[in-house]
Amino acid sequence: MNTESNQLPPLESGKRPRVLLDGPYGKANLGDNAIAYCMSQFLLRNGIDVAISCLDPHYIRDSFGLEAIATLNFRRFDLGALRNVADFDAIIIGGGQQLMEYRVPNPFIGMFARVCHMARAAQKHDIPFVAWSVGMDWPLSSVARYQARRYMGGENSTLILRDGASFENARILFRGKRCRLIQNKDAAFMIPQVISQPKLPGDRQSSQTRSARRLLVCPSVIGGLGAPLDRLVELCMGAARHGYEVVGWHSEI
Repeated sequence: MNTESNQLPPLESGKRPRVLLDGPYGKANLGDNAIAYCMSQFLLRNGIDVAISCLDPHYIRDSFGLEAIATLNFRRFDLGALRNVADFDAIIIGGGQQLMEYRVPNPFIGMFARVCHMARAAQKHDIPFVAWSVGMDWPLSSVARYQARRYMGGENSTLILRDGASFENARILFRGKRCRLIQNKDAAFMIPQVISQPKLPGDRQSSQTRSARRLLVCPSVIGGLGAPLDRLVELCMGAARHGYEVVGWHSEI
């Protein structure tokens, strides 16, 4: 186990690399979509083509303009992500508490199991597997520990943990294995680096622009919206009347 290096595994030279970014993206969840946006933009700006494996491929294609496929789901027999692994130069599991077990520990259902199967596929095809800015539950069941050590513990694996507790627990879990462990902050904090700031001609802003106020609305999708959604819209309209520019981030409003 290597916890020192912060260099990701090199990809095959001589061609533009292509990676599969996998995660629970595509629903109206600000955090998950922000992570997918930040990671995909970072990779693209560094000369890496990106396809996204997600919950709602149509949403991602429309929002990000990127190739998207359905994420692995054994309950729905959606296995395309596994079949397509050989088409990519690396598999990246992107952000969030994805190393989280299903309420009933098992080898197939839930995010932790899905991540392990994607790692198994990367191992089979001998390509890099990277879990990037993820959090990990603790303690883990014996099923999860076995899967993680077998499929994410190889030398093709790099796990970048987003918090100190996850990092320390990963050091315990992967003791004696050849994977690389790194601690770094959540990918959502990359937003300032990947969102270009618009500039007016000549970089000169009017007094109206300087005094403009913006309200960013980031609703989550919850059951039985109705009155709460109506109230949210009412508040946004009130803010607009008071001079705010109201902006939503991939919301359902």
